[in-house]
Amino acid sequence: MPDLFGDPYWCWVTGENIPEDEMKNARFTSGWDCWVSKEGQEILEKSNKNGTINKNPEWVFIWKEWN
Repeated sequence: MPDLFGDPYWCWVTGENIPEDEMKNARFTSGWDCWVSKEGQEILEKSNKNGTINKNPEWVFIWKEWN
């Protein structure tokens, strides 16, 4: 699923492209105007549970936006 510039969507957390067939599980963050893949969401959730999310202000911002 290309964006307006012709590039595939990529995950803010993992830095990897999100394949078109996985976009249904991706989540958008309006704070960063970007997408987070299912894998990225799992990383955020795990980081929140173990307390390491506070080491990354961008992740904290996304987590607070969604929760």
